[in-house]
Amino acid sequence: MECHVIGVPQPRVYWLKNDEELKMGSEKYTIIGNSTALVVGKITYSDTGAYMCVATNPAGTTRDISSLVVQDQPARSIPHLEHRFFAFHDWGVSVYEPDNCRLYHQIQSTDVIPGTQEYVCGDRGLNCSWGAAINVADRYVYASQPNKDRILIISRLQMVVVDVVVTDKFPVELHYVPNLDQVWVLCWRGYQDRGTKTIQIIRDASQKKKHHTVHPEPVDGHFDLVSGLFVPSPQDLGHGWKYGYVVHTNQRGMYKLDLQGMKYLKTVDLTPYNCAPKTADFASFGGLVILECLEPVTGRPTGQIVLDYLTDTVLVHSTTLFGRPHVSPDSRRVVTLKANDHSVVIVAQEITEDAKRTPFRTIRGNCYNLNHT
Repeated sequence: MECHVIGVPQPRVYWLKNDEELKMGSEKYTIIGNSTALVVGKITYSDTGAYMCVATNPAGTTRDISSLVVQDQPARSIPHLEHRFFAFHDWGVSVYEPDNCRLYHQIQSTDVIPGTQEYVCGDRGLNCSWGAAINVADRYVYASQPNKDRILIISRLQMVVVDVVVTDKFPVELHYVPNLDQVWVLCWRGYQDRGTKTIQIIRDASQKKKHHTVHPEPVDGHFDLVSGLFVPSPQDLGHGWKYGYVVHTNQRGMYKLDLQGMKYLKTVDLTPYNCAPKTADFASFGGLVILECLEPVTGRPTGQIVLDYLTDTVLVHSTTLFGRPHVSPDSRRVVTLKANDHSVVIVAQEITEDAKRTPFRTIRGNCYNLNHT
């Protein structure tokens, strides 16, 4: 039985059976990790009962219960959410069962999209072109097709394309904001990234309806052309993000976005730090924004900046830490990756409860392929 616990400060976790605390001295019970999983060994009828996971810290106490029933004949279990692996390729979409890698379903490039006269990709002999794909509320998979200026919405239940959303030219990046049920789309407007992209939003993304795109609120009467869009990803703490950022080519700073209102709020000036942000990641634990900085025009690395997410105050400027930051799902660690054709440097840091970062050992070595998930 598993007990997934997130809290600040780190909660203490213990287990009860039928409201009595378990005795861990015997071989009967095994605790894994920080009491986040309980293994009951040598099952007998007497193990039937209600097992409660209790987590407590100065902020309060919470609990959850799992029931264990030992019987002669197994009862039919309730169907659980089926996980699938979607592979997008030249001739369509292949859906696999991740446990055994068995092909579960195939969407062909020449399939006709239901309710339309359009193909998934095109007539026979025309390869598919994919930009990005994201999971939306475990109901749909949104997949962009840059060469066709559109996004396909695939139902996870029906395993067919159920909607087509027309976008600006060359939709490449997709970001889902669960608490607002929005998909943010970054369109390149051409085959190459020239730093003049448009932003569009799909609202009510998980709802069963016909979807359309809207633009953020215009700036000075026209839609803004940006070089990058930074939207927070969901993390274990379940924090409902309210803000994102956009950046412009060779500008030392960012514009802060109100995600719900779909409009710009303020300018974040990073001129004193010679920082034109290239990439960013967010830590809900401590409320931090971590930026990879470059010098405008030359593209020379100028270090890493840590901002306060609410006030946009610069908390840290590391002039010797270069590379793209990645925050772990539990928001407790930051891994900064700097790679070139010949080597890679990995710097790992821990975010403490006072929102400071403490370093781990730096790793250096040769690198050929490195994937981040």
